[in-house]
Amino acid sequence: MKRILSLLLLILAFGILSACSAIEDVSNSINYIEEATDYINKVNAFSNEVPPLIEKATTDYSALNQLETKLTEMEKEIAEFNQLTPPEFAKDIHAQILEHNQALESAIKEYTENIKNNHLDPATLQNSELMKQIEELNKILEQLQNLSG
Repeated sequence: MKRILSLLLLILAFGILSACSAIEDVSNSINYIEEATDYINKVNAFSNEVPPLIEKATTDYSALNQLETKLTEMEKEIAEFNQLTPPEFAKDIHAQILEHNQALESAIKEYTENIKNNHLDPATLQNSELMKQIEELNKILEQLQNLSG
C-alpha cells in the first residue's frame, strides 16, 4: 500500500512539475511577443521622430543634439533587443529581426558619420537603408501580431 501511495505521489508531483513547465513556456512566449512588439513600436516611433529632426538639424544646433541622442538611444534599443532569447516557435522571426537590426545599425552609424562630417541631407532619408529596414520590421510586426492573436 505504501508503494502504491508513493508511486501515486510521484506521478502527481511529476504532473505538477510538467504543468509548471508548460505554464512557464507559455509565459515566456507571451513575454517575447510583447517585447518584440514593443521594440518594433519603438522603431516606428523613431522613424516618425527622425525625419523632422533631420530637417530641423540642418539649421538648428539643438535639433542636431536631439538627433544624435535619438540615434544613440535607438542603437541601445537594438542592442537590448538583440540580447533576447526567443522561444522555439519564434526563432525564425527573431533571426529576421536580427538581420534587419544589423542593417539598421549600419544605417544609424552612417547617419552618425554624416552628422560628424556635416553632410546631413534630409532628402536622402526617405529612400535610405534606415527607412527600408524600418519598413521590413513593420512587416515582421504583422507576423508577431498573427502569432499572438
